[in-house]
Amino acid sequence: MPKNRHLTSDEIKGASGSIQLSSGLTGIDQTFTQSDNLLFDVLSKELVLTDGTIKLSKLGTTSNGFLSVGEDGEVIFVSDEVGIEFEDRDITPNPTSGDNQPTGVFITNTPFSNSNVRVLVNGLGVNIGDGEKTKDCYFSSDSGVTAKLISNITSGDEIYWNGNISGYELDQDDLIDILYDASSKDV
Repeated sequence: MPKNRHLTSDEIKGASGSIQLSSGLTGIDQTFTQSDNLLFDVLSKELVLTDGTIKLSKLGTTSNGFLSVGEDGEVIFVSDEVGIEFEDRDITPNPTSGDNQPTGVFITNTPFSNSNVRVLVNGLGVNIGDGEKTKDCYFSSDSGVTAKLISNITSGDEIYWNGNISGYELDQDDLIDILYDASSKDV
């Protein structure tokens, strides 16, 4: 059985012959030459070889990106999706009274790759419940019945306010900001 090894950039750029790809399920053999621009269909996914770079599109659960050969000959995955700082700013909430109150404030984008999410009221940070309703506020997608884990917040989730827990209510004079990283594909 052949040993796995890293390909050098010269081997990829000048190659002709076959390349074998394996996801642990089924290997694929495909012949190519340096000038070819090839498409590999892997379970309805896409793999394109162009100018010595292998481009991946939704191969498995991986985000789009490239397998590229570094100067040391190591093949690395480079994602073309990155987190970009994003702010939902200066949003006037609905007035609240008590705990578990809908604010009418919704997050615009799904936070990128478990990014940190911060909520500010009039510029001051508040405590966000991480799957719990016992902090100043929490995100929910089911009318406040369930508090979402911060890692599971998605676009359109609403902030619910706990006035008794936080020690104050929200009104039309307050401004809410939501700070997080969004996917470069969403913004």
